[in-house]
Amino acid sequence: MEADEVDKRDVILFLRGIVDPELGMNIYDLGLIYGIDIDDGHVTVTLTLTRATCPYAGILLESVKRGLLTVENVTKSTLSLVWDPPWDYEHLSDAIKLQCGLLE
Repeated sequence: MEADEVDKRDVILFLRGIVDPELGMNIYDLGLIYGIDIDDGHVTVTLTLTRATCPYAGILLESVKRGLLTVENVTKSTLSLVWDPPWDYEHLSDAIKLQCGLLE
């Protein structure tokens, strides 16, 4: 990786720091992130929400979009909000499933 490239691990680390205010868990391990594309400093995150009527949607999305610009070498951020496939508990990371008692 070149010195001025965006490290996807840094983007994931940032996303793990964004907490869904209703569920109290980070949006990455909740499975709300469907994709991360990086192209010459431009990061596009494809994501969903737990429900379309989320009262915190605007705040959450703005926090992600602006916050991505704090990640090293990110020069532009774009969000792609999608509803298909719809989010459900199957999208949770194994660590969260274990924490919630959904895995044995």
